[in-house]
Amino acid sequence: MDNDTPRDAARDAPRDGAARDTPADAARRTAPGAPLRAAVKDHAPPPDVASATPPEAARATPPEAARATPPEAARATAMEAARATAPEAAGDPPPDAAGGAAPAVARQKAAMRARLRAARAAMTPGERSAAGRALRDAVLSLPETQMAGTVAAYFSVGAEPDTKELIYALWKRGSYVLLPLLRDDWDLDWASYEGPDSVRLRPDGRYGLAEPTQPPRGPGAIARAALVIVPALAVDGRGTRLGQGGGCYDRALARVSAAVPTVALVYENELVRRVPSVPHDQTVRLVARSRAGTAELLRLPLQPASSPHQTPPSGGYI
Repeated sequence: MDNDTPRDAARDAPRDGAARDTPADAARRTAPGAPLRAAVKDHAPPPDVASATPPEAARATPPEAARATPPEAARATAMEAARATAPEAAGDPPPDAAGGAAPAVARQKAAMRARLRAARAAMTPGERSAAGRALRDAVLSLPETQMAGTVAAYFSVGAEPDTKELIYALWKRGSYVLLPLLRDDWDLDWASYEGPDSVRLRPDGRYGLAEPTQPPRGPGAIARAALVIVPALAVDGRGTRLGQGGGCYDRALARVSAAVPTVALVYENELVRRVPSVPHDQTVRLVARSRAGTAELLRLPLQPASSPHQTPPSGGYI
């Protein structure tokens, strides 16, 4: 789902013992805007591991096993069918969910969404899969990811970059992973991911969303995450992200501390010069962009090209 895309619902307070580390120091040590390259690697399916594996044992899992492809059972036919139909096919949420954006800005956003959704729909399954693997490796290489005890992420649907292998790898290495639940008021609740079998399509089929089956922890649970991974149709150099139109992630990101890294995942042509915005639009602090089988990570906001601390995006803007 995407910043503006609807997601999920319910109560508050993550599991006792969930790590709350904030990797501010690691973030300061990393040069602003320096792109990190991550090559795509194919991985063999992991051995059968009980979903109740204690965190200590999970953290001891070798890196290669942690990045392995989840069991084939995770690729249920119904879930794959849902990915092909939503949320892009569903269009924008009702106008009242968009937070009353100025009419001119709302029209600009709608036009940009239509163009980007069409470009995503034209991608082949192979291109999407390669992009998902590259983005997975890029995010896993972040120092902030390696230090994070609790990670808030999202289960991709439609033509979004595939996050299933990323979520599985985070869980296997011992992170406590929170996934969103879309509420009726267009806010997001959160529940824990406990392996591939802990995610199911919503009974009402809304937007083709797949959600965790664990008890909801409440909208405030995202505030306890040490890393937040969010969907986006586009991101600009200021960190402004374009979502699907419901404002879900603007509400959720407003609860996240400024010290917590927030990462948006996009395809190659989705780092743009400018995303139309209004004051309530929330920004992200990093963008991971797939590029021809690899991915680059950029810290935001981007510095002027003349700055010695910022390497311009190697693939440029659109």
